[in-house]
Amino acid sequence: MTIDTIPPGIILIAVGLLLPLVSGVVRGALVLLAPLTVLAMVWAVPDGPVLTLSFLGLDITPLQGDDLSRLFAII
Repeated sequence: MTIDTIPPGIILIAVGLLLPLVSGVVRGALVLLAPLTVLAMVWAVPDGPVLTLSFLGLDITPLQGDDLSRLFAII
């Protein structure tokens, strides 16, 4: 799995779980850089399904790029 196929929300969740463990300048940097990184990742997601998984015989697409998905991710 490359950085292009990781759903951007996972980055925010991981940084949020890491925040109680750090303090000071590092915490401030994480709080600022995590959303900016995720915003850049959202803009870089190509159109169409990027990540497709199979679960119980069903195809699940947790990461798909299109204009509407990008708009909701930014908001």
